[in-house]
Amino acid sequence: RLEFDIICIEDSVCNKSPVVHVEHRLGLESWCVRHLYHYTYHKFLDSRIANNRIGDDSINEWTRALLLINGDLSTAWSARKELIEKGYLKVSSELKFSEVILTRKPKSGDNFSHREWLLKYLMKSETISDELITNELRVTLEAASRYNRNYHSWSHRIWIIKTLFNNSYEKLNCDLVITKCWLETHVSDYSCYQFRQFLFTYIHKNFIPTIDDNSDSVSNQ
Repeated sequence: RLEFDIICIEDSVCNKSPVVHVEHRLGLESWCVRHLYHYTYHKFLDSRIANNRIGDDSINEWTRALLLINGDLSTAWSARKELIEKGYLKVSSELKFSEVILTRKPKSGDNFSHREWLLKYLMKSETISDELITNELRVTLEAASRYNRNYHSWSHRIWIIKTLFNNSYEKLNCDLVITKCWLETHVSDYSCYQFRQFLFTYIHKNFIPTIDDNSDSVSNQ
């Protein structure tokens, strides 16, 4: 999986690209960040004023560059939503792009909100596969591992459970096991404890009354 980060190099080298790509890691030398962001930001703002007179290719490139540097630029995420709705971008590729940004900015609330929008958009036309749900759960744990007490990551995981689990007791119980194992290597992360408290409460609310009712029914028989 591709990862991205800014490499601390203050001075440019003549005729050398500031983009570094080694195996699955993509880097951008820090000396060019301000120049790149300034250029693409103003290009992007001008495109919003131009009212769709700018090509989708340019919007895609500018917003991609902006978000790699600043993952909380909500107007750029909104522009990419428009590209999704136009059919220019695919949900699957956008989820991968979003995940790349999370490797550098794992606590981006706008990014997780964008992922939720993507999944809701996908749900309009198809059923979310178990494979995609599993991948989304993995993304939340990786983000939580990169940033301690990651509220946005755990909130997104709660959203997944409420929206995509379809009240599956098996999936809920499995998540208890997974987060217990994760917690054993992140014992100081109280956000995970809070998440597990939500899980226990959710299971009790949705399943324990049913179990009690069935027990009463059996005893009456």
